Amino acid sequence: MRKLYVKSQRTPKFKTGDIVYLVSAGPAMAVQEPIINSYNEFTGDYWCQWFAGESKKEQDFQRTH
Repeated sequence: MRKLYVKSQRTPKFKTGDIVYLVSAGPAMAVQEPIINSYNEFTGDYWCQWFAGESKKEQDFQRTH
């Protein structure tokens, strides 16, 4: 008998515009968007934006909690 792996559907906890912080401190970051893969599934990661002085920074982050 073959077993099928069924992936549970994730739903984003944060929405665009929410302000989030890294667990290890750091600046306030705005969620730009939850990252969706080619199967239209939420990956658990978010694209975030923040400012370091006058410089705009962007990066993807994985939700840990």
